[in-house]
This record gives sequence, structure tokens and C-alpha cells, in this order.
Amino acid sequence: MQITIHRGIDQIGGCITEIRTARSKILIDLGHNLPKGNGPSEDRFDNAGAIAQLCEGCDAVFYTHYHGDHVDLFRHVPERVDQYIGPLAKAVMRIRLEHLTHVPGEKERREADLTAFERFKTYEPARCIRVGKDIRITPYFVSHSAADAYMFLVEADGKRILHTGDFRQHGYLGKGLLPTLEKYIAPQGIDVLITEGTMLDRNEKKIVHENDLKRQVVELMKNRRFLLLLAFGLCNFACTGAYVSYFAIYFTSPLGLGGKLELLNLYAALCIAGESILIAVSGRLFQKKDIYWIFTWVSVMGAFRSLAAFLAPNPYILLAGGIFQGLMFGPLWGRTAPFIGGLVRDEVRATAQAVWSIVIQGIGPALGALIGGAVTRIVGLHGVFGIVVCMHLVTALAFLLPFRQQRQRERSVCAAAEKARASDERK
Repeated sequence: MQITIHRGIDQIGGCITEIRTARSKILIDLGHNLPKGNGPSEDRFDNAGAIAQLCEGCDAVFYTHYHGDHVDLFRHVPERVDQYIGPLAKAVMRIRLEHLTHVPGEKERREADLTAFERFKTYEPARCIRVGKDIRITPYFVSHSAADAYMFLVEADGKRILHTGDFRQHGYLGKGLLPTLEKYIAPQGIDVLITEGTMLDRNEKKIVHENDLKRQVVELMKNRRFLLLLAFGLCNFACTGAYVSYFAIYFTSPLGLGGKLELLNLYAALCIAGESILIAVSGRLFQKKDIYWIFTWVSVMGAFRSLAAFLAPNPYILLAGGIFQGLMFGPLWGRTAPFIGGLVRDEVRATAQAVWSIVIQGIGPALGALIGGAVTRIVGLHGVFGIVVCMHLVTALAFLLPFRQQRQRERSVCAAAEKARASDERK
């Protein structure tokens, strides 16, 4: 038996491991190199010729999970070579590749990737697969930041090799690692251990466990001020999600304004420029305004943005409506992060920002897209923007009273603190 680590010993990612006997050969992971900083990654294997040479005499490629640094060279594998991955991992990869076909300039390439991807086979945990003439490989589930990740027990030539893939032991799923090893691996032992780890040389860094994050999230859910912020973010960005999901279609479709794609790109550029300018000057323009006033302002500007789309007779007039994009998000981005930092303890700030991002970039827009889809079937593509106007205004009105009450509570606390400070100074 021969084991060759083609890549992964002296770097993180880009993993490629070869295991061969006199009659069979498998590869475990064909990962793309991770980028260096902000620049593109350099990868000598990222071409059909290099992978064809690597796959010469290969019977199958097995992937531990769907992260790009373990799987992204799959597109170069010859059709004759079987490729295996977990069933859920395959579903995740398919969704990712399908979405990438919508990226401008990527459609043809990503459709070719999808064609190659559809040849993937799946394996099941703890079920042995015979490969070639004399290799047996059995996947076992491990916990990782990617769902449906596996380690592999490889048996051949009377030897047992354990390839762990990326794994973690903390978290509610990680506790199953040792029982799995004790039940399925340890009784017969192993001859070779091939393990991976991104934290092996980072002893100076504190590892944040899932249990720590869970405790922090529980703490945040008990913070009434933070919950008020999340509720506003969910409602406002649900409105935004309904708007964004159908704006490009409405702008370019003959059923809408029939604008050219170049004009849509110009609109996007104007919106980004407006946001950038307003972020830069929001500190001065809105310095005397409290954060709750800004939240209401954001909802009102969102209503005007949708109203511009609803009333615009042509795409050229709508270009001017892009100013509301900057007026809406500029003050929000400029003030929200410091506001969140003042709501929670220093140790929980990063988690609070992450939860806020999940709500405004994930849950809220997704909910809005679902609502927008249902509304479109009833009122049509044009009518959905009128509905979004109403949604924004309802959001603004619904939060007026909670914002006012919270503002009064904070002023009372500040007044009490100032009174106590003045009393101490007199003493």
C-alpha cells in the first residue's frame, strides 16, 4: 500500500490525499487552494490536464464535505472516475452551483460545473463501499462547520487507515466523535492515522465553543433593547427583501419598465455611491438624532424608494429614485454598529453583530421574498411595490410607540445617573 499526500501537509485547505494498492487507487478530497488575502488563489492543480494526470488509474474520488478547499476541483475529474459525497452535502452543493449560474459572466461555466456535478454518487454512514479490486472504504459522520461531514476508514492490503477529514469535538454533535471511534474503529485498531486541523498551530488563540455561543445568544435574547432592534430589523428587511427580489425583474422585464441591463447596472452603481456618501457624512448629518429616530427614518425612506418604483413611468425616471437607497441605508449602517456595541457586554459584541446580520441579511430578506412572491401572484409585478410601500409605513407606525417608550426609559436612566454624579461631586 502507498499513501501520498499531494497537498495539505504544510497549508490549510487544498487537500488532496492518494491511497493506492497494486490493483486499486482512490483519492480523498480534491480541494482548491484558499485565496491569499484579498487576491486570487494560485492553484497548479486547477486545470483539466493536472487532474487527469492525478486521476490516472484512479477508481474513485471521495469527498469528506462540501467546502471548496476540499471539493472544488471536482469539475476537472474525468467522467470515467466515480465521485462520492454525502447526500445532504450533495444537495447543498447543487443549490450553491445553481445560484452561481445567475452571476453575470458565470452562467456558461457554472452550467458546465452542474453537468459534471450530476455524476456524483452518494455514500451512507457506516456502510462499506468496495472500490476497485481490493479497497474497502467506510464513511463515519463527524461534526464540522459544514453539515454532513465524514471521516473515512480505508481497508486494503491487510491495513486500516483512518482519514479524519476536518472535524471538531465541541458542540452538541461533536460529542459523538469518541463513541464512534470506540465502537467502530478502536476494537480492531488502525495502522495509519491521517488527520486534519486548522487550529493545531494556533495555541495562542482562544477557541470559542458552541456552548459559549449558545450562552451568549441566550443572554442576548434576554436583552429587551436588543430584541426591539431585532424585531425592527426583521420587519424592515422583510420589506427590503420583497423589494429587492423583484426589482431587477420589474426594471428589465417587458411586463415592467423594460429597461436595459446596462441601465440597471447604472442604477445599482448610483445606489452604492449614495450609500457610501451617506455613511461617510451620516455622523455629521444625524449627529443630534437618536437611533430610534433614525430607525423610523429608514422605514420612511424605504417607503419612498418603493413608491418611486411604483410611480415611475420609465426606467430613466426611476434612476433618480436611487437617492432613497442612500438616504435609507447610509444612516443605518453608520449608526447601528456602535449602537449594538452599547447594548451588550464587550464579550458578547461579536455575537450580537452576527445575530443582527443573520436577521437583516438572511431571515428578513428571505421572509420578504416569500411574502413578495405570494403578493405578486395576487396584485402582479407592478402592484408588489405598492404593497411594499404599505409594509414600510406599517413598520414605521408599529414601532413608533415602542421606540418612544424605550427613548423615555433611556433618558430617565441617563437623568438618574447624571443626578447621582452631581450629588457625588457636591459631596
